[in-house]
Amino acid sequence: MEFSANLPDFGRRLLPQLVDEIAYSDTRRIFASILKFANLEEGSIDIDYETLSMAVNRCAFLVDALLMGRGPTVVLCIGPLDLRYLIIILGMCKWDIL
Repeated sequence: MEFSANLPDFGRRLLPQLVDEIAYSDTRRIFASILKFANLEEGSIDIDYETLSMAVNRCAFLVDALLMGRGPTVVLCIGPLDLRYLIIILGMCKWDIL
């Protein structure tokens, strides 16, 4: 059985890298749909991978500006489990690998 050198790096990428890769290859792919209001008939807002990637990058650069030069740092984030929480987690991961 022959293996191709063009196989994806399954298990070798971190989630921020995967989000960036999807945002680059398929810019309008929907990541999440968020309701505008509690009423379902009001509609929803679609968040695509490109928007998610930009939000993660902004978070990583903000964290870098705030914590630059402090060495190993523990950061606590308490809040509702929504899209902002995921953006902060991915931003912190990306900041560590910048």
